[in-house]
Amino acid sequence: MVLLKNTMNLGQYLSSKNIIFKYALKRVALVPIVILAVITINFLLIHLAPGGPFQILLSDPSFSPQEVMILERQYGLDKPLYMQYFIYIYNVIQGNFGISYFYSIPVITVILYYLPNTLILAGLSLLLSSILGILLGIIAAMNYTKSEKKVLDKFLNILSMIFYTTPSFWQGIMLILIFAVYLKFLPSTGTYVSVSGFSIIEYLSHLILPVISLSLLLLPPIYFFTRSNLIEINRMDFIKAVRAKGIRERIIFVRHELRNALLPVITLIGLHGTILFGGATIIEIVFSWPGIGLLTYNAILNKDYPVLLGTLFFYALLVSLLNLIVDLIYLKIDPRIVLR
Repeated sequence: MVLLKNTMNLGQYLSSKNIIFKYALKRVALVPIVILAVITINFLLIHLAPGGPFQILLSDPSFSPQEVMILERQYGLDKPLYMQYFIYIYNVIQGNFGISYFYSIPVITVILYYLPNTLILAGLSLLLSSILGILLGIIAAMNYTKSEKKVLDKFLNILSMIFYTTPSFWQGIMLILIFAVYLKFLPSTGTYVSVSGFSIIEYLSHLILPVISLSLLLLPPIYFFTRSNLIEINRMDFIKAVRAKGIRERIIFVRHELRNALLPVITLIGLHGTILFGGATIIEIVFSWPGIGLLTYNAILNKDYPVLLGTLFFYALLVSLLNLIVDLIYLKIDPRIVLR
């Protein structure tokens, strides 16, 4: 009987693993469809906008209309729009995102130069905002029921609401004014300029203010969600029943309250984590941080179609993969979810 029971458990375990694998496979299969839709919509919007990437050259007396036409022919802009679209899709499938009009080098080279800075900025901001948001939410929830310490809960609520309602670019400018202009503790913009080579200390010193500014975009929602979930779960009947058994409060909090409260918080982090890539664009512009956001902004100003389409492609890819990772983590930590 014991052997039969163990065999059944092993079969159920393998079956659940197989279901999760099939689910992940289906989600991965949807990624190319999403990216194709993103490319199609952005391609049409970019190319249907008035003007072209080389039309500005006509304002320069040293360029003639014939020279502009030669440039457009060289980059294939003289072809019908549908032909340009299919040529671009064919090249992307082969890993060729074209040549940048502005930098005159392959787009993939430009993106791979800027992409690590955005990943580091968004990753550290997501980590910092998640840790601080959950920690402050726990502190506020634990002090909510204590009348003598309720002032701390109100203070954290007001502070989080201020951060939540003020624009991220304004917060970034205020950080620059305080820490870079007045106190002169930290550099305000860019990464670093050093003739001696890469310096991790210099790199991190330029990274502190952008990370703090971007973290403030996600920290308030995580804080409020953690706090409200803990307060709500603390009032539930099953917590009262567990407490009536004489179990220590620390065990009740860690095993029952915190674990159940963090499940929806993880979903929130995943959903808002994708917003960080949009927020990173504003922060990168404010701090002149050389990331994908700043590259996209410059590509819009310069009408650099290949770079703009390439950055949007990588944005769609990163967001799709992040959503998939969050869903798989949620399946792992919440045994109540059953995939069929």
